[in-house]
Amino acid sequence: MKKIVSLFIILSTVTNLYAQTDKFKNALNAYSLDLYQNIKIEDDNMIMSPLSIYTALLIAYEGANGDTKNEFLTTLNMLEPESLNSFNEFTKKLSTCSDTSNKMIISNALWVQYNLKYDKTYKEKINNRYSANFKLIDFAKNKRTVSAINSWVSQKTQGCIKNIINSNEINEHSKLIISNAIYFSGTWKDEFDKDDTKPANFYTIKGDTSRVDFMHKTENLGYYENSEFQILRKPYKNYDNSFCIILPKKGNTLNGLENSLNNTLLNSILSKMRYPEVKLTMPKFKLENNYSLKKTLQEMGLKLAFSPEADFSGISKDEQLMLSKVLHKTYIEINELKTEAAAATIIEIEDGESGMEEPEPKVFNANHPFIFLILDNETDAIVFMGRYVKP
Repeated sequence: MKKIVSLFIILSTVTNLYAQTDKFKNALNAYSLDLYQNIKIEDDNMIMSPLSIYTALLIAYEGANGDTKNEFLTTLNMLEPESLNSFNEFTKKLSTCSDTSNKMIISNALWVQYNLKYDKTYKEKINNRYSANFKLIDFAKNKRTVSAINSWVSQKTQGCIKNIINSNEINEHSKLIISNAIYFSGTWKDEFDKDDTKPANFYTIKGDTSRVDFMHKTENLGYYENSEFQILRKPYKNYDNSFCIILPKKGNTLNGLENSLNNTLLNSILSKMRYPEVKLTMPKFKLENNYSLKKTLQEMGLKLAFSPEADFSGISKDEQLMLSKVLHKTYIEINELKTEAAAATIIEIEDGESGMEEPEPKVFNANHPFIFLILDNETDAIVFMGRYVKP
């Protein structure tokens, strides 16, 4: 009789084949916007890396079969499995976009119970597609295992993500942890002048006011607006990535914007951007979030994977595996010089028991709640996403 044993997946994050890349980007972004709607808290800030969670789930997907595999495809909007090739090309490209002013570091590892009879084909696939090394460990040595994993995550995220897992998260049923780390540090193409940073009122989602340090810059930026919102795109050096703000106009709410935002709308507004002179005012901020995503992913359609009926026979034919937890930890800091962002995700599997430009600068004053994105400039794929609603 097969035993149902546990698997963890840990991810930490920071952010051609054009037809396939476009399919992958649309899959990732549609998933990202769906995930955003499901995990946002009405009156709170949020920062997540959908790319981190997506990568972790793909590594699990690679070992799934049957209906379990189909649920992964549906949840991830990956209706054409061949587009995985473009995903792998995309993440490899992101990992090579690093220099003295910008870093995008993506790392994967699998922490495997030393006596688990895993499928060698799965190991080779994960190594080749995700550059993930297998690390044999003994989950019975709880504290040593937790220390090793936390040290790996901290190292891969340049110290931004610490203690993603504790000794209560693993037990004798744990058999596999998949870890992904993404770290991003981007210097603005045009930095803000620190002397121009001044405190002013930020109008929170509840209508209160708080004093916040606002940065100011007038420059030519990607820009689009309609009757409901403005969107701005500010690039980092070397133009590999950019920071976007989607700002509701007066009389419109953040919730209304969030409810209308989908992949089709995002593609449309990004394609309509022009580059006028923009008078930008935006707050400095630092955010950090922790999420437990099991319930969210179940609601998004990933049900079998968390049940004793899960089929992860592509990982091991001798053990009955099922997901038990998905943990995600994220961090971002925005200042005059740069953006630094990182994220970590853990998935655990346990036993079952437009027109002419106007001459006047556009005014973009982010002094009230907004959505923000860090995008890959080549594909417009979302690497990080969040909302800022209060200091």
